[in-house]
Amino acid sequence: MSTIKQVIGITFIVISILGCNQESYMEKKQKKIIKSWTGQNINIPTELQILKKENSVENERFMVVHVMDIACSSCVDEIKNLKPYISKLTKQKNISVLLIIKDTTNQDIESAKSIDCPCTIAIDSLNLFITRNRIINTDILRTFLLDKNKIVCIGNITSKDFQKQILEYLQVNNI
Repeated sequence: MSTIKQVIGITFIVISILGCNQESYMEKKQKKIIKSWTGQNINIPTELQILKKENSVENERFMVVHVMDIACSSCVDEIKNLKPYISKLTKQKNISVLLIIKDTTNQDIESAKSIDCPCTIAIDSLNLFITRNRIINTDILRTFLLDKNKIVCIGNITSKDFQKQILEYLQVNNI
């Protein structure tokens, strides 16, 4: 019996160690992706259909661009919950927030109209933003802080750490 317990114990330890290594592998992969994209230029397609214009996305030095799938109801709720944070961003000078909604149908467009958030909302039914910028479909490359179209921060706007990173970057750059 004690041999079986030892085997089970050792198996548990090995699986735990492998699980930890797997997690750090994912973290390393994310950091590598972020590093390779930081400093790259992002182009906002002119063909996007502007659904709601809250701020001047063309003239601001800094822009937060977030790409989302409107069919994801939890994603919509997350954006709605970010209204105070986005309001804080857009009250600063030289920054705008652009929400790009991808993979849309007519029903999705109606849902997008219900998003009460102080940002410009654009419809990208042809996924031009993702394809032209060669963005791999991952949560890592979901939100970008741009400085005149140059990526300076990458993450997911729903992450408190990323929100803090954006505010710190803007503060360091006297915004």
